[in-house]
Amino acid sequence: MNPFNPRLVDDTPLFRARATDFSMRNSRFLGELSSAAYETNETKLRSELANLDLTDCRLIEDLETDTQALVGSTRQAILVAFRGTEPTKLKDLLTDIELTMVPGPLGKVHEGFWESLEGIWDKLQRAIAIRQDGKRAIWFTGHSLGGALAQLTVARLIPMGRPAQGLYTYGAPRCGDMRFASQFNRVASKSTFRVVNEADIIPDVAPKFLGFEHCGRYCELDERGRLLIDTPQRHGLLHWLEETLELLFDCEDDHSLAKGYLPKLSALVPWEKSPSPVVIRRAA
Repeated sequence: MNPFNPRLVDDTPLFRARATDFSMRNSRFLGELSSAAYETNETKLRSELANLDLTDCRLIEDLETDTQALVGSTRQAILVAFRGTEPTKLKDLLTDIELTMVPGPLGKVHEGFWESLEGIWDKLQRAIAIRQDGKRAIWFTGHSLGGALAQLTVARLIPMGRPAQGLYTYGAPRCGDMRFASQFNRVASKSTFRVVNEADIIPDVAPKFLGFEHCGRYCELDERGRLLIDTPQRHGLLHWLEETLELLFDCEDDHSLAKGYLPKLSALVPWEKSPSPVVIRRAA
């Protein structure tokens, strides 16, 4: 479990529920929430969620597709974090490797990611509806595979007239084709932030030369610990081959939330601890 102290030292709000542009504090908060989505020990999970001042959280999962999400709320926001790729779980790895595309809400999407979202969709919608009072902004986040599922969820809500307030992903792979990305960006580009650790190669698992495209704004955590927004990116077959060779050797730390992402975000946004009680339920 990653140790952190979630109360900003200048006593500003822990999470900016109505933010419309990039927020450094939101980038850390949602990174921590994405990390909490991996926690399987309920006692530890309750502690992590209390540190984030979340209330009445619900764990959602689909056993057939092995997909999990965490839904929580504050007074101003509903927050959904999808669990990402777990190297110890074969189903997650197979989902990431599959490169077939199928029709989706805004274009063609990654078949494995789409099937994973389908498995959890109805439970997710019920969990959101319980917390929606017409005033709360809704946010989505996730690391790795979880980031792809978060993006597909935002995309699926667009034709339903239910736009998300914001989306932050961490080390997420591409999940749709050029048409999907174009349609997504028309509506949600300004509120979608794709945070990538500069040495993380997982965002290139579904390569551009096979028709996959990224969405949203690129935010790079560089080797000096800076977060650079809208910086140029490398593309193409040669880059993909270089990244794939790196994957064959060692990329675990660079892709890890606890080792690669959160230490940099923690240095950028220091917090102080302020625990509060939290209730965790399992979705029916």
